[in-house]
Amino acid sequence: MSKMSKPDKPDQAPFEIELPHTKYQPSIAQVREKFDMPAASPERIRRAFIRPVVVRQKKCRK
Repeated sequence: MSKMSKPDKPDQAPFEIELPHTKYQPSIAQVREKFDMPAASPERIRRAFIRPVVVRQKKCRK
């Protein structure tokens, strides 16, 4: 298994993403919600989507 290389620049620190539990059911309003980035430049989009991430799963509430 290969090791993840460390980012070269400090602004490229891994971004944490927390995913909902697999049993989570979003509301219809959440499913239909539109996402848009009209004022984003290509550079800003590149920085937002091409960077290291750490993905974590939320714990299930009982």
